[in-house]
Amino acid sequence: MAQRLIYLDTNLWNRLLDQTVNPAELLTVLKQPNATLVLSGQTVYELTRTFTNSPARGQELFRYIKLYLDEGIVGTYVCAS
Repeated sequence: MAQRLIYLDTNLWNRLLDQTVNPAELLTVLKQPNATLVLSGQTVYELTRTFTNSPARGQELFRYIKLYLDEGIVGTYVCAS
């Protein structure tokens, strides 16, 4: 069975942060149905826009997302040619 990839939008990343969801616990739960989170380049771009209105919130979001990256989630990036 192929692994299911879950791409969260910026609203969901914000929700996870606000609800202080533990990255390791969430990823463990997702492994059961053979799923994993993926951080897309587009989402990173959208999240960086948070810094415009709220630099502190932007820092908080990226610190939180780094916890997921440290747990081994996959990131996809778009290369401009």
